Amino acid sequence: MEKNVRLEVMSGIHKISVGLDDISYISILKHGCRVHMDVGVMKEGRYGEESEEGFFVRKSLRTVYEALKKYGFVYAHNSYIVNLRQVRSIDMNGQMLIFKSEEKLKISRSRKEKFKKSLYRLKREEKRVAEEKEKSHLELENQNRMYREIVYELKKNIAMIDIFYEQADYDEMRKIIKKLKEIIRMTEM
Repeated sequence: MEKNVRLEVMSGIHKISVGLDDISYISILKHGCRVHMDVGVMKEGRYGEESEEGFFVRKSLRTVYEALKKYGFVYAHNSYIVNLRQVRSIDMNGQMLIFKSEEKLKISRSRKEKFKKSLYRLKREEKRVAEEKEKSHLELENQNRMYREIVYELKKNIAMIDIFYEQADYDEMRKIIKKLKEIIRMTEM
């Protein structure tokens, strides 16, 4: 999800902006929608005290969904849309979704297949991204190791040049300088 994407909500009479990553799901109300936040976020007090009415948006659920679907929100039921990034799993019967916070919500029969496909697609994408990060990290580690080895060789050869310089052994110095040039040429590839 794009960083710092936010949704304007009402908390009592105050308007605040909440991060989409912090929203678990959004349910329909008579005159708008209720925004249900991740339990951990609310315990942290990141958005202050929640009013008795909770957080709400004065737009229809359909309108909110249209604005948020590109950020991983999908219908799990006609009464609510769910932030897929907050979903940990689906129960064995495929009837309940389980949030990372352990809260559970029913998945309607009419929305079940589409919801499951969307969730699995997101989980595959998250796995692919994690694997790419790991691969990139390993490549950087390998490059780092190679450069450490090169620096070690350079230091060793410079120390040898110092020794041969003190002994005035110019032939050995020329050989080591030639070797250093080869090492430098290797690093430029």
